[in-house]
Amino acid sequence: MYLKPALDLISRHSPRLDPVETMQLLPPLVTAADVKPFLVEALRGPPKLNTRVHREIWKARAEQIGWKLMTLQEKRAKVTDSRLCVSSSTLMQAILT
Repeated sequence: MYLKPALDLISRHSPRLDPVETMQLLPPLVTAADVKPFLVEALRGPPKLNTRVHREIWKARAEQIGWKLMTLQEKRAKVTDSRLCVSSSTLMQAILT
């Protein structure tokens, strides 16, 4: 009797409702087909949240890359005549000649 208006209310307010708590409040005889619009909206999620999550992930990634770059720059070595980097092929040629 009151199930149809309750399901309509759930569908209209789905972005503001916690999906798990809402499903736990429903009687056991409610089928997935009855709450399909609610479930579709719950799975889709609010676009603002997704945008915020993506932005925070990109910020964290940029910070991580910045830290990695900083640590690599600290390990830089200055190559001078007395401190020369030699590849293995150049070294083998020098030994063989």
